[in-house]
Amino acid sequence: MMVDSLFRVPSRLEFTNASTSSSWCCVVVCVVVGCGCIEKGAKMSEYNGWKNYETWVANCWLDESHHAVCAMVDECIRECNDKDDAINRLRGDLKEFMELDVPDLGPSFFAYMLSSALHAIDWHEIAEHRIEVRWTDDLASVDDE
Repeated sequence: MMVDSLFRVPSRLEFTNASTSSSWCCVVVCVVVGCGCIEKGAKMSEYNGWKNYETWVANCWLDESHHAVCAMVDECIRECNDKDDAINRLRGDLKEFMELDVPDLGPSFFAYMLSSALHAIDWHEIAEHRIEVRWTDDLASVDDE
């Protein structure tokens, strides 16, 4: 699934009463559940094995910046004393990297919604996953450089 298709709303939805919360709820349910991406039996707070939808989406977008993210992971592994230090450093680096593109929306409904979504991202989970993958697979090649 392409990352940009994650945010497309099915054309069959009508926004006749967009000012009510039920209309927004309908959009979220149709976009998230309607696409079939949620695993059957998964908790609503979990999404495709990640803590939540926001964390999963952030990880998908980081995949789009693969080379930059791999360079950050390698740097953290090289310069940190242990895996926990590398995870903690990468958590901050990834968060800062993604926040470079946050638009200034001023005080608005959309600014608060964006802020809420960004705060829901579990940067530690993403960093831990990326360090774990590289720590075992590529540590030897990072040390050889």
